[in-house]
Amino acid sequence: MTETIWKFPFRTAHSVHNIPRGAIPLALQVQDGVPTVWMRLEADAPPEQRSFIVVGTAHTIHPNWIYVGTWQDAPFVFHLFETTTP
Repeated sequence: MTETIWKFPFRTAHSVHNIPRGAIPLALQVQDGVPTVWMRLEADAPPEQRSFIVVGTAHTIHPNWIYVGTWQDAPFVFHLFETTTP
């Protein structure tokens, strides 16, 4: 199997993406005004639904959520968490 990197934009506070199983988040940056996560994955792996949530600083988070990354959109700071286990 060959690994590659795909990107996944996050346009809403709650989102579900079909992502090849075993994908690993590498970076979160804003591209063209949209928070985007790049993931290392095997493109031919079977897809699985993975859920994500965006929260602001000082907002409540669940202890089981997995931190993915942070970005700033002045004057706010947002944090992306995966709410399901990959």
